[in-house]
Amino acid sequence: MLDAVTKDQLNTGFTGQLRYTISERNLYAYLFGVKDPVSHVMGYFVSVLRDRVANFSAPQGQGTGDGTADLDAAQAISINDLRKNLSDLNDHMNAECASAAARYGIALDAVLITGIDPPPEIESALAAINTAHNQVSGNISLAHAAADQKRPS
Repeated sequence: MLDAVTKDQLNTGFTGQLRYTISERNLYAYLFGVKDPVSHVMGYFVSVLRDRVANFSAPQGQGTGDGTADLDAAQAISINDLRKNLSDLNDHMNAECASAAARYGIALDAVLITGIDPPPEIESALAAINTAHNQVSGNISLAHAAADQKRPS
């Protein structure tokens, strides 16, 4: 479990996987570049993760067509944004960590964030916010459906 601070100053736990192989093309860097290449790669990974999490913003305009994009922008919660955009976070981590082979002689085959866990003391607050957001989205959808039914053809 790694800790990283989100844009909204929330200390969040992350779990993940690193799969690596020794890069034969950069064997010199692995053998002679640093004393402990695996520790350096882990430090590099943690650095990239913390930077990305601290500066993460959800892509704008991810609405469902029912006006909830404006609601999302007004009530953006970065931990929820991270969870919704986990594949984008993993893609960014893979791209950033690709240079590890040249630096440390270790090729990262997979860099995956598998879990995002907020501190337990705010879990219930996040659940309440998500519930309220879902209720608002549901009410907007019902209002659109009711308006569509009342329109003359």
